[in-house]
Amino acid sequence: MRLIPLLLLLCLTLGAETVQIGSGALVNQSLPIEAARVYSYSQQLYLASEINFTGSINSLAFQYSVAGNIFLANNSAWKIWLGLADQDHLANWFPVDSLALVFNGVLLAQDFSGTLPGQGWLTVTLDEPFFYPGNRNLLVAVDENTPGSSSTDR
Repeated sequence: MRLIPLLLLLCLTLGAETVQIGSGALVNQSLPIEAARVYSYSQQLYLASEINFTGSINSLAFQYSVAGNIFLANNSAWKIWLGLADQDHLANWFPVDSLALVFNGVLLAQDFSGTLPGQGWLTVTLDEPFFYPGNRNLLVAVDENTPGSSSTDR
């Protein structure tokens, strides 16, 4: 099943150019984690035709809508992997060892464009840039490992 649950922005090293995946008309899309779980893991596949870019990816941005005060305290330890895929849907998980770990850190309040609680864009600056060749689909895997649960409602 093809998973595109949110808008994804790819910020690039070449100037201040930003490539947006999706039309921008989608609203209330969620983060790539399940905040109500103690830990969560997800994989999303973005088609090359949706990205339409070749170059270095330095950050990812996810649209968020958070209504609670404890969200960041209980959902801040993230790992993000990126990889390339030839298939146009996810039938099975990609093995994590086939992907490049590009972020392993803790989210901070300043990573969110608006206040928390609130709405806006979460921008994660990658520890390692990822070169995207433009002719393959992009796989984004996110693992949240904070020992605690909340939700976007609390």
